[in-house]
Amino acid sequence: MGRLVVIALAALLVAGCAGATPAEPGGPTGTASDGPPPGLVGVRNAAVTVACSNEGLSGPWSFTIAATDASSGAPVRELRFTLPKGTEPAFPCADGRGNVASAGLVPSYAFRQVFDADFRKIAVTSSDARTSGRRVGVLDIATGQVTDLSPARSDFAAAPQDHSAVFADDGRVWFASDTTRTVTSVAPDGSGLRDEGPTGYTNGVAMLGSGDLGLVVAPRSHTAFALAAGGDGFVAPSPDGSVFASVEQAPLTGESGPLELRRSEDDGGSAVPLSGDFGRVERWVDGTRLLGVASAGQGTTITLAELGPGRRAATARSITPATDRYNASPVASPDGSSVMFLSFRANRAALYRVPIGGGEPVVVAPDVATSNYLLEWR
Repeated sequence: MGRLVVIALAALLVAGCAGATPAEPGGPTGTASDGPPPGLVGVRNAAVTVACSNEGLSGPWSFTIAATDASSGAPVRELRFTLPKGTEPAFPCADGRGNVASAGLVPSYAFRQVFDADFRKIAVTSSDARTSGRRVGVLDIATGQVTDLSPARSDFAAAPQDHSAVFADDGRVWFASDTTRTVTSVAPDGSGLRDEGPTGYTNGVAMLGSGDLGLVVAPRSHTAFALAAGGDGFVAPSPDGSVFASVEQAPLTGESGPLELRRSEDDGGSAVPLSGDFGRVERWVDGTRLLGVASAGQGTTITLAELGPGRRAATARSITPATDRYNASPVASPDGSSVMFLSFRANRAALYRVPIGGGEPVVVAPDVATSNYLLEWR
């Protein structure tokens, strides 16, 4: 366990926006003497987006992580890298063509958990052609080195079926195993393997069944939850890790149902009456406010839900106008006063900012290529 495997990447580039020299494939970069710090170390007051593609659904996954100054819209730092073929992140990122339809396949905070705190590592799942198994690991973005995190098993044992690797807020990597039907966490260097419990069942449905996309790990409480496909399957852990929020949507009208708050995957939870159209849940702002995305006319709007005293009721409203724009990936500023989001038109993405109380959005960066997610405002 924890053995280090050096993989020659098809392409690996980590560059600063000030014209840093591209790294040789598999070579280290980002030291104090040859360019910016590794990952996004030291980057503050920046919006972090990710764009990804896999060359028509058959090639290796390529990523561009960009940090954009939240005030001026100026580029701050950019990381580019390609995963080894047969290796992929826990959640779908793009459809291979960068289309707007590929944005918002999962809540942006869920895709954020694919990376460590400073974007120096990405958690991955790799296919094992020899055994038809799947193994999990972490790839160092600067060097191209992959650390295998799947537990060692005897050669005669069933092929490992480990997947859905994500980072928790304490830096540990969590993943699920179909072989052992357990959720496991481990340090990114392969040490400290810990059984976090069975994947389990909820109302007769497997926690990680065919309709589920992967794991979400709550901060602080470190409780795992299954993220299912579609708006109804979106869940968001509260900042204190005490509950997961989700919103049911009417199948025909798309209207928002009650706000469900659950403590764990097998907890029936409480249904909080929700007035106003909220759409699908994206992430919490703080302990009483959540951001969402709702359909509106030919596009989508960014929404805000506010919980009342005792979390007994909630009200929702749009904080952006309804237009033909497809708006996605809302993220609150560190002080909770503003919201940044991606806005798409003609398959091109722009960064916009709006007061959290609502108003006319202001463009921050008019062109952020075909970004798939706004991951955070750091």
